[in-house]
Amino acid sequence: MEDKEKKVEVTEEKKSKESKGSGLNITTILLVLALVIIVVMGIFILKLNNDKAEALKEVESIQEKNIDLNQVVSELQRKIDSISETINSNGNANILSKEEAEKILKEKFDVLEKIYLKPDEFFNVKEGEEIKNFEETIQKYGTNNLVDDIKNNLPMCIKMENGKYILQPGGGERAYNGFDKFEDVRATEQTIAATLKTKQTGPKDSEGTEWGEIEDKKSEFALVKSGDNWLMDNVSVTDFE
Repeated sequence: MEDKEKKVEVTEEKKSKESKGSGLNITTILLVLALVIIVVMGIFILKLNNDKAEALKEVESIQEKNIDLNQVVSELQRKIDSISETINSNGNANILSKEEAEKILKEKFDVLEKIYLKPDEFFNVKEGEEIKNFEETIQKYGTNNLVDDIKNNLPMCIKMENGKYILQPGGGERAYNGFDKFEDVRATEQTIAATLKTKQTGPKDSEGTEWGEIEDKKSEFALVKSGDNWLMDNVSVTDFE
């Protein structure tokens, strides 16, 4: 009997120890698993925080770049506006006012008048002398069109002799009686044009017995821009006949 009781006690003690050992092992495993999970979660959360921080940095960088880009765009637009204003200002500045255009027209007409009324002063020659550099002198004030018009309608005191232009004495009676005014003045950056009115004298009756002022002559008077100078281009030299 005693042996049987001892065996039973030993068996129960063994089972108790085994039960305790098994319980310890499960607890250890659970603890390890919990630690692993905590570590993994910690790493995951840390990674999320790092990713969030990186994302925030990228957003801030993009925002800063966007601000910089807006500033660049604004600066470029300001420069474009400034250039446009400068171009418009220069364009408007290059277009002469009516008063300025009339002043230039009158200055050039005075030169043309001098060619026909005082050729000795214009060409700086005396009676009987050859006018050297005839065309070159006129080209200082006009285009080839003006040169051709004057060559085809020489002033009364100039004659062509042996291929030379000679200043001769005298002249003759003229119908031209002075400048009157310019009408319909038109100016661009490269041209100035107007209707020229010149005073004229002539017979006032069919018999020609009465001589006096008659109706003005009207003709086109036009200049073209050449560098910084204005040159006569289209004129009517017959006004001085």
